Amino acid sequence: MSSILVIAEHINGKIAKISQEILGAGRAIKSEAGGTLKAVVLSDGNADLASALNLEGVDEVISIDVGSAHFDAAAYEDEVLALCKEEQPSLVLMGHTANGLACAGSLAARVGAGFASDVIALRFDDSGVIATRSAHAGKVNLDLAFPGKAAVVLTCRGATFPAADETGSAQITIRAASSTGATTE
Repeated sequence: MSSILVIAEHINGKIAKISQEILGAGRAIKSEAGGTLKAVVLSDGNADLASALNLEGVDEVISIDVGSAHFDAAAYEDEVLALCKEEQPSLVLMGHTANGLACAGSLAARVGAGFASDVIALRFDDSGVIATRSAHAGKVNLDLAFPGKAAVVLTCRGATFPAADETGSAQITIRAASSTGATTE
């Protein structure tokens, strides 16, 4: 696996708990599949947010200054798309939240990636990432594979994965927003 990008969420200047949980999921997949784990935060350049994502198992924290502390689905989608084109990740993890759902599906379509939402378990085998999600009102769990897809975008259910909470030694990279703006591909 090349790399795993975890797109962090923040509320009122604090990293949302779901971000630590999906970092925990990313760390577990990294231990199975190898590669690098990168946490990504889009904000108004708040350095405290990047520092809060410096958790055990994270190799790099990428802080992108989008000029606003508030979520904007179009800005997030465009910036993560630009980052995906540059980084070529195998896996992109987002929270299964209103924010994550606002851009994850369209991001997957623009990247040409596999997509699943409301993921409750992850594993890696010879065929790649296997995502588990429930169906039929939680009566059945389905394992989803993504044959032929070089990348996969998943939204992960909260309160499902163990949260990463130990301080790490990640490199922190500060970036300006890309100049691409909203585009249609």
